Amino acid sequence: MRENCLLLNCSGSVSIKNIMTKRQIAHLPVKGYDNIDINGKMKNKGAHLIMKKKIKQGICMVLVLLCIFAAPAEAAGGNKNTKKELHVLFVGNSMSQMKMGGNFYTIEEPLEKLAKAAGYSLDATMVTNGGAWLKYYAGQTKKYSSYYRQFMQALKSETWDYIFLQDYSKRVVNSADTEMYEALKKLKRQIKKYQPQAKIRLYMTCGYDNKKQVTINGKKRRLTVGQMQEYLAQSYFNQGLLAGVPVVPVGTYFERCRRLYPDIDLYLRDGWHTNYAGYYLAACCFFWEIYQEVPDGSGVQISGLKLSDQQRKNIESLVADKASMNAKKINLSVGESKNVSLKVKDTHSRKREVIYKSLDTSVARVNKKTGRVTAVKKGRTIIFAKTTGGLQAACAVYVK
Repeated sequence: MRENCLLLNCSGSVSIKNIMTKRQIAHLPVKGYDNIDINGKMKNKGAHLIMKKKIKQGICMVLVLLCIFAAPAEAAGGNKNTKKELHVLFVGNSMSQMKMGGNFYTIEEPLEKLAKAAGYSLDATMVTNGGAWLKYYAGQTKKYSSYYRQFMQALKSETWDYIFLQDYSKRVVNSADTEMYEALKKLKRQIKKYQPQAKIRLYMTCGYDNKKQVTINGKKRRLTVGQMQEYLAQSYFNQGLLAGVPVVPVGTYFERCRRLYPDIDLYLRDGWHTNYAGYYLAACCFFWEIYQEVPDGSGVQISGLKLSDQQRKNIESLVADKASMNAKKINLSVGESKNVSLKVKDTHSRKREVIYKSLDTSVARVNKKTGRVTAVKKGRTIIFAKTTGGLQAACAVYVK
């Protein structure tokens, strides 16, 4: 049940002998929340085997049969099931997949089943280690060199259509500029080298409150769930713009769900990790990113998921709402001004006011109501925009 997607998650320890299909993955409890051992015999789907067949007889019959069986499908206008299977790779940590308290949580199952329900074929593969950072998968830390080997083995094992990269949330808030960006650049180079056709996406994780402090600009603070989500959004958008990698704003939809539908619990008791409903919401976000359709999970059985039909529909409907800036970047000279604006599609919120914010006012200021940006000095900054309904987007400002 998967399109070829690679999910790189950074929160657990995983030992992989060979990359396999998910049905060959054995989930073994290792130190950490989402420790998964992948064992099995790797099928090298990326290798192309050229086979020559000598056809002696029956070629005419084969052609006739092909015409007979292909004609009805064409006459009927085709079928979703005739589309090629997509392969998706997720790389990250427990925000993508984990085993905890005897339960197994993953984006893989709901994503594959939602695709199947819509008439598609999608195969998702997870590369997850509890507490992992992207720099571990990028081979920048000797201690976690096995994570790099794990990623490279997965990268070469399949022809991937999508690869989703997810970093360790606290590090994204604390030190995205110094650590996340360099890792993302290296991972992007490796992906483009071995999988030039793959669409790379950043998986923006959700905010949480585990009653611990994080470091913001050198100072320790305890953030609310909403505050942490905003810092995550700013960092992911910033790194995505720098690296030229689009962001899937899963965290944005978590926050909107919390505000709009407080009856839907998305977190486990630790207040940190997400429950089955949270993983389902994330899967709906990736479904939209891949197919640009609202998923429909009616009649779909997903392990551990306990939502009423209305709650399920509420989660699914959220992902169609979106916000985007009128430009990914603007160039200004010192003293020059230009307006940026946020394009919004929001079918859930009545109030749709937009607030603009510069992440570095020493480089450029912005009118928080009008979006007019004024360059102050040479450098680069991000203009972050959010609606009162919780939708978010950003653009880069370069001052020369």
